[in-house]
Amino acid sequence: MEANVDYPVDCHITSSDMVIILANLLDNAIEACSKIENSSERKIRLVIRRINAMVMIKVENPCPQAPEVVGGKLMTNKKNKYDYGWGLVNVEDTAQKYEGSLRCTYDNERKVFFSAVNLVCRYDRT
Repeated sequence: MEANVDYPVDCHITSSDMVIILANLLDNAIEACSKIENSSERKIRLVIRRINAMVMIKVENPCPQAPEVVGGKLMTNKKNKYDYGWGLVNVEDTAQKYEGSLRCTYDNERKVFFSAVNLVCRYDRT
């Protein structure tokens, strides 16, 4: 795991909302890495940065196969699709609470999955 975190302490994003975002994105990254046989190829990168009034969270991880997309939504590759696959929905809902968004992309050539969450952060002006 490689982490580069510069989180603004005066931001009003709740810790429970940060847990929803980070737990789901990192859980997905860990699961994808667990499917890679060569342990030296398992690497998760986490970046959290403040850019003006935005907080940007990026997770990058190797992913051996392209995720399934149905109707513009990423689908879980687990057998029971009704009990799983809610993580990114929760991340997206949480991002929208902060006037933000979730964007996921897959680099088929490099076999790498990228998740990016942008959130508007309100700061105390006292």
